[in-house]
Amino acid sequence: MTNGPNSEAVTDNPLFDSIGVSYAKTRSADLRIAKRLSELLGPANHGTLADIGAGTGNYSLALAERGWSVKAIEPSAVMRSQSKEHPAITWIDASAESLSLPSKSVDAVVCVLALHHLNSLTASFAEMSRVVKNGPIVLFTFDPRASHAFWLADYFPGMFQSAYQTFQPLKDVKSMLAQAAGRIVTDIAFPLPPDLNDAFLAACWRRPELYLQPEVRAGMSPFVLADKEEVASGLERLNQDLTDGTWQRKYGEVLTWSNFDAGYRFIVAA
Repeated sequence: MTNGPNSEAVTDNPLFDSIGVSYAKTRSADLRIAKRLSELLGPANHGTLADIGAGTGNYSLALAERGWSVKAIEPSAVMRSQSKEHPAITWIDASAESLSLPSKSVDAVVCVLALHHLNSLTASFAEMSRVVKNGPIVLFTFDPRASHAFWLADYFPGMFQSAYQTFQPLKDVKSMLAQAAGRIVTDIAFPLPPDLNDAFLAACWRRPELYLQPEVRAGMSPFVLADKEEVASGLERLNQDLTDGTWQRKYGEVLTWSNFDAGYRFIVAA
């Protein structure tokens, strides 16, 4: 357990030690996601919250500023090193499968866009259920099966096909969480606004030019893990289509949309 964000890691996380180098530049907490998390968690009342897979602490910080005392669980020292100090945040170098927290020691649990990086959802959900008292467990995750047609898949079909293996179906996630927690589990859609600050995979749905920026893609693990030849080919085609107007003719309707359901969901065990 560490009180600051810059301690040495005792666990190995090569993916995030790699992509985490510039993660904080493009993965800021979006206030609308933080607000919804806060609503689902209920009043902070100076309670203690475990943020599982906290990354650089973007949502840990947002929730700490809303009154929570946060236990930020993150195994990657590279990710932790980019976090901001806050008196209400304690950093813990641990995995979701072994939280290094006493049983019934926190009032609530959150896990934001990290489920697909956990080694075992069964073990992770058991740990979340073990450490929480009677408060909610709130997950924010993605299921490509729940998405409306997304133009990005036309440029990177292999990457999106891989997402079907990486992201488990919502019904399976809900079932596993319900079994572990012994609670009723619900899911809530989060249609994406066009100006998200947190640049996860589908966040730039109405800003296609941002996918051409290496720094933006570096914070999106599906791009980091995707076949490099497919990424290069898809980027070349996307750049050409944006330049000659093909993208606008084929997909320009999305520029008139106020939001887009890309399959992002809050899952709540209350």
